[in-house]
Amino acid sequence: MNSNGWETVDLSAIVDIKTGKLDSNAAIENGKYLFFTCSPETYRINNYTFDTEAILLAGNNANGIFPIKHYTGKFNAYQRTYVITAKKSSTLYLKYLYYQLTTQLSMLQEFSIGSATKFLTMRILGPLKIPLPSFSEQRAIAGILGALDDKIELNRRMNATLEAMARAVFRQWFVDGEEVGQVKDLGEVITGKTPPTNDRENYGGEIPFITIPDMHGKMFVIETGKTLSLHGVQTQRNKTLPPFSICISCIATPGLVSMTTKYSQTNQQINSLIPKDKKSTYYCYFALRELGYEIRARGSGGSVLLNLNKGQFETMPIPIPSADLMHKFNKFAEPFLLQIVANEKESHTLASLRDSMLPKLMSGEVRVKDVEG
Repeated sequence: MNSNGWETVDLSAIVDIKTGKLDSNAAIENGKYLFFTCSPETYRINNYTFDTEAILLAGNNANGIFPIKHYTGKFNAYQRTYVITAKKSSTLYLKYLYYQLTTQLSMLQEFSIGSATKFLTMRILGPLKIPLPSFSEQRAIAGILGALDDKIELNRRMNATLEAMARAVFRQWFVDGEEVGQVKDLGEVITGKTPPTNDRENYGGEIPFITIPDMHGKMFVIETGKTLSLHGVQTQRNKTLPPFSICISCIATPGLVSMTTKYSQTNQQINSLIPKDKKSTYYCYFALRELGYEIRARGSGGSVLLNLNKGQFETMPIPIPSADLMHKFNKFAEPFLLQIVANEKESHTLASLRDSMLPKLMSGEVRVKDVEG
């Protein structure tokens, strides 16, 4: 028992832990079922092995960052992804365990083994200590945090719909037959760079420093894991991107495309376009989004394009229609994209609230009865 009267148990005592059986490249675009790998992204596949409520925990990661997800339904999993299910659904509310495990990810990172790639093993997971309040309190805690996550998920789905609608019109308007130019014809291309990490004065300010994880699932980058100080920005002023610049990942997870919302810089794994015609910004985004699919396909196939340098990226062929048509599309797409920005900012606020409440609820520092009262 801990000081709040909660029982503390080993993870292995309350859950069953299995892994998937598939290779990570088994994903199929627009597949029928979800396919969980060790990536922050969730992919699709046309067959399923599991049909249950489960927590999906990545078992390996180069940086020791292990994505964790909760899902109920039919799905499949990569062979290094842990599929965690409750032994007794009457005593363990699995969504509570999902939130409890999220508070222990940094500790799991410390415990992980390996050099080039970090691994989580059953010897690490099994003895993990889990504070376990009553079932009713587990459910209440998960309900509070889940309500915030549900709204964030609703915003994500709304944004996906808005983006899909704008992309559908883009594909209707801009078809084969347009003049073909190069990426650099649309604006200035900048390849990012990382300021020296041994100088602490370069970091911890208010300037977003975009890396590939910040781009996953994001049309607009609202928040970044790292920030730069003015000192850090000044070390590479020619790398600064204005708002509504378009970033493409060209290494590691190739083909991700996002836009900046503030003055930002990126690391060297990202090439960015600053559109020369501000009235063509949204055309440039969707054109580069289409190019991103090609980059990802080539990278996934093992091509040297997995690591695109500036010269390779800026000379890639891309359709360039008339300025009038790009401006017309910009005007059409603007309400969709501004709503997406607003939704992502709201989701960021909700996520910050959830993250501030999470450790207090998980430790019992704030009890559900206190919140309800």
